Order: sequence, then structure tokens, then C-alpha cells
Amino acid sequence: MMHPAGSSTPQERELRLWRQYRYDVAPWLDMCDMTQTFGMAVPRVAATNEAYRAALLELPSAYLESEDTGVSGRDVGSRSALSPALMAMGDEEGVLPDLQGRALTTMSLLVCAFIRNMPLAWQQQPSEAVEHLVGYLEGHAADGGVMAALYWLFVRLYLSTALAKATSLSIRLPSTDLFTSLEPAAGIAQRTSSHAYRALLLCARTLAFCFPHEGANSTAPDGTPSVPVVETWRTLINELDAWQTSRPGNFEPMVDMDAPAASASYPFPTIFFTTGAAVLANQLYHTAMLLLLSHKPRSWRMAYPLPTSMAAGSLTQSPLWHAQQVCGIALNNDRKDCWDPCLVASLLVAARGMTHEEQQTAVMHGLSRIAEITRWKLDAVVAELKEEWDIAEAV
Repeated sequence: MMHPAGSSTPQERELRLWRQYRYDVAPWLDMCDMTQTFGMAVPRVAATNEAYRAALLELPSAYLESEDTGVSGRDVGSRSALSPALMAMGDEEGVLPDLQGRALTTMSLLVCAFIRNMPLAWQQQPSEAVEHLVGYLEGHAADGGVMAALYWLFVRLYLSTALAKATSLSIRLPSTDLFTSLEPAAGIAQRTSSHAYRALLLCARTLAFCFPHEGANSTAPDGTPSVPVVETWRTLINELDAWQTSRPGNFEPMVDMDAPAASASYPFPTIFFTTGAAVLANQLYHTAMLLLLSHKPRSWRMAYPLPTSMAAGSLTQSPLWHAQQVCGIALNNDRKDCWDPCLVASLLVAARGMTHEEQQTAVMHGLSRIAEITRWKLDAVVAELKEEWDIAEAV
């Protein structure tokens, strides 16, 4: 049967959404996962339940809905199936009868919010129900498979919000020791994931140090005095240094060149990595160091001995140097599958400290290119940066 020009069957429209998901969405969701859980395993889970399938197809639909394609979530019943699914999130006998299904649907809603309007998503606080759900998933953080992949994606989304808003994460996180026992016997895929996730956790702990929750007291839960601030600061510095010096080869830069001294046309270093996991982890490492060095305790000199890589006079002691490294990584990242909300928020953190006109121009051009590559709406990010730069210049 022939169809009128420009029209297509529901099956054809759904197939288009699946292609969009597999080749445009899943790769960046799987940024730290060489086993491609979101690309391979999650669609199989979605196929077992209509609500799961509808929720997952919301992701490619969010990319396509702003284009004149005639494709939207409504075309494949996504929204109609998603609404009762959400109403049943807390009902084990409802449309979403298991933890994995509720996590998959919730993940889809959050990611769609970031795709449609990332700055707005940063301002919206997920409900307590979502945070409880993520808390349950934490027990699967080291398991591998779909549950672990969902958990770490939630961590990335929460971390991006915390970076953008200069706050602590509102979810509980596992210890960075989580992967220690896995390393010796782990294969390359597991080592890659664990090294990337350790960087995420260290960045999250840095945010907790720099921006503690209101009402945080000076005692531990058991009533004993908390670790002195300077000791916590030194521990974080040491752990970040250990992460950086123990990087596997696939986390080291393929290209690392300083900014040309004689030219102001590009004022940042040129840094390339070969994988999305390496981009994410290294950019978050420099972001964490930038924050720690910008929030030194008054008695920070008592934290000695610092790592040898941070000897007196070393560039690594400069928060500005780390900010420039973040910009150098981000502005040379031109792969769609190597971008996620954490990296956009990280660039925002670093760019706030750029005071020279050529630096600001490079960041503005970079954000425009990133928006074009990813198809994410970043106009509000650009506007916020310009406003902060104008205020800083006026002071």
C-alpha cells in the first residue's frame, strides 16, 4: 500500500525513533560504559513492558520534537503511556511493577528535561521519591548491568546540577573505595568505568566540601568530632592527585599543547582524548582541583606535605591553570557522544573565572558549537555567563 508523500506508518515513525535513540542518544548515555548497556541491554528491557518502551522512546522524541519532522512522542503513544506509568511509580502492583522499570522511566523523564532545556533542568529539584529511588539503586553501583548503568547516569545528572548551582549533591554516594577490590582482576571495560566513576565521586565529594549543606555540624553521626577541615581538604587533594598519576593509558591525552604564546586567537591549551570516559573524568578532575584550590582553608599550609606534583611554584597549585585546562578540554571536544550535562556544567564553572575578552569570546564560540553538535538548548547558559562577566567587570 502506497502512503501519501510526507506521511509514514506508525511502525515507520517508531523505527525512526529507535534509530535516533541507538545512534544519537545511547552513545552519550554510555560514555563511561564500553559494554554499551544503554545501547544494547536497555532496549531489551524496554521491550518487555509498554510503559518502559514508551518512556525510552521519549528520549529520541525530545530531540526530534523541536524539528519539523512530524515525529513526536505522541506518534508512538509515548506520552499517553508515560502518564499512568508516572502515577504508578510508587505502586509495586501498578504499571511499573519493579525497581528497574521505575528507574528506567524516571531516568527517561530526567534526561528529557535536560535535552529540552538544560539550564531549566538544573533549577528544578527532583522529588524525594526520585532521590529515594536513586538511593535504592546505590546498592547496585558496583554490580554492572542495567541497574548500575542507571545509577551512574543519575549520579552524572545530579552532579551536573550541583556544579551548575554550586551546591552539594542531594543524594547519598558510595565511597571511592568501591572499586578498589575490583581493579586487579578487572578487564579493560570494567577498569575504564571504575576509573571514570571514581573521578565523578571525587568531584562530588569536592562539592560537598566546598558547598556543605546548611546545618552541617562539626560532629560525625556517632557523636565523635568530624575530621578537621584542613585534613579533609588535604585528603581530597591527595586522592585527586593519586587518581591523576595512576591514570590508565586510555585516560591520558592524545594531544596536549599549551596555548600559543604569540597569539591571542585561541587562548587555551589544545587537549584531545580518545574516549568519552577520558574526557569526562579528566575534565571533572580539573574542575575538582579548581574548586578545592579556590576554597583553601585558612590553615591550608598546615596540610603539608602536599603531593610532589604540587610543589611550590607549580602550575598545578593555580586554580586559573585548572580552569584553563577545563576550557582546553571542553572547547576541543567536537564529538556528540563525548558530551553530557556534567561537562557543560563543568565548562560553566571554569568559564566564570575567565576575565580576558579573548577568553570570553572563545568560550562563547565554543558554547555555540556545543549547542549545534548536541542540539541542546544552551542560550540561557550563554546569557548567564555574559551577565556574570558584566558584573565582575563592573566591580
